[in-house]
Amino acid sequence: MTRPGVAIVGASGHVGQVAAAALADYGDLRLGSRAPERLQSLSAVCASAGATVTTQYVDLDDPASLDHFVAGADVVLNCAGPSYRILDQVALVAQHHQAAYVDVGGDDVLYERLMKQPAGRTVAVVSAGMLPGLSGLLPRYLADQFEHIEQMTCYAGGREAFSPAAAEDFWLSLDPQYDFGTVQAYWRHGQIASSRDAMDLPYRPWTRQPRLLAWPYLSREAQRLFQQLGVEQGWAMNLMEEGYLFQALQRLQGRGDVKAEEAMTALIQASQLDVAGRPAYQVLAVEASGWAKGSPLQRSLWVQVSQGFHLTGHMAAQTVRAIPELDDGVHFAAQVLNPQACLQGLVQAWPDFKIQQHEGAWATVNIEEGAL
Repeated sequence: MTRPGVAIVGASGHVGQVAAAALADYGDLRLGSRAPERLQSLSAVCASAGATVTTQYVDLDDPASLDHFVAGADVVLNCAGPSYRILDQVALVAQHHQAAYVDVGGDDVLYERLMKQPAGRTVAVVSAGMLPGLSGLLPRYLADQFEHIEQMTCYAGGREAFSPAAAEDFWLSLDPQYDFGTVQAYWRHGQIASSRDAMDLPYRPWTRQPRLLAWPYLSREAQRLFQQLGVEQGWAMNLMEEGYLFQALQRLQGRGDVKAEEAMTALIQASQLDVAGRPAYQVLAVEASGWAKGSPLQRSLWVQVSQGFHLTGHMAAQTVRAIPELDDGVHFAAQVLNPQACLQGLVQAWPDFKIQQHEGAWATVNIEEGAL
């Protein structure tokens, strides 16, 4: 079988490096960066796994370099950010060259822009990272075990230092003008309903703190998920410790004149203080209750890793591998990927990726690790 040519934009970043290494046994790689000299060690790793690897200068502020980088690729994977600044810049060049496109971010803003383009004979998959992406795929995997879901709660968060791009995307996601989601809201009988503010999260096996705050934040991904699954009541929760980042966020949101640059600096510094001397971690967890085979059922699952960018990079790689199975058009990763196949691929590709599950109330928990 001919190995596809995969061009990775932002290959020198954390996410790009993980994705490239995960794709080295699948395709021949074209690694792009504004500083291609930083790609030497990554190139050697990928080549040792069997990939033909080339490195190339690409700068999103230099359209000619982007066009030259994308030309001839079968698949273009964008790992650069922030998503809200890049928008459809890389996607349109991939479309022009009739290459399939995968974006670890992009979200609804990018999806809606691409849907306005003339229908083509290429595949584009957006939101193919940890959040959104895997955050919508895990609930679908759990939902397959139910006939009807009365209540579902999805959790995402942890302790990790922000990169500049991640800090900007996080801050802008809270701005209503970008319509990424609704703060203090949940899903109730097919409609968005108002919710209370942050709440203390009772003990869960995946919490690492005696006190963890859960913020109701109904993202567009969660809205689609709950609607499609027919969930009667759905919650999407951002998890946060009551530390420096929490305090910075409270302070920034209490003001009405904060510029993005100021917010980014404050969030990055606060997140770095939170992880100083303590291990970083990220968790995705889902709880559901409902019915199966005529009987009530309550089940939960969770994934916990040391760094979120590992999840994003591996999720992006699994999406690239799934491209040949997808129909032409624009898709959200969480909606179009096969949950079982994708999660099995993650388990096989990454030993640290373990799904833990239990059935019943937390007081009678029976944990299964790696139960795929």
